[in-house]
Amino acid sequence: MIEFYRLPGCPYCQRVERVLDELELEYDPIDVPGPRTARDEVERISGQRGVPVINDPDNDVHGMPESADIVEYLRATYGE
Repeated sequence: MIEFYRLPGCPYCQRVERVLDELELEYDPIDVPGPRTARDEVERISGQRGVPVINDPDNDVHGMPESADIVEYLRATYGE
């Protein structure tokens, strides 16, 4: 299952979530704290504190940041 680190209300996170839903993928949404300084888990996973970030262990993807890259990956991996 894809782990999806997000911040509610973040337009970049909403973009990724729309694609996850469009592709009917199961995912675990993980809400992160608002302040970047409180996002230690995101930094540990991805090397930075911004969101969105995904992990897709089924495809050995860990800590992928940047909504455009995530969307491209999801469409290429799970799209038709």
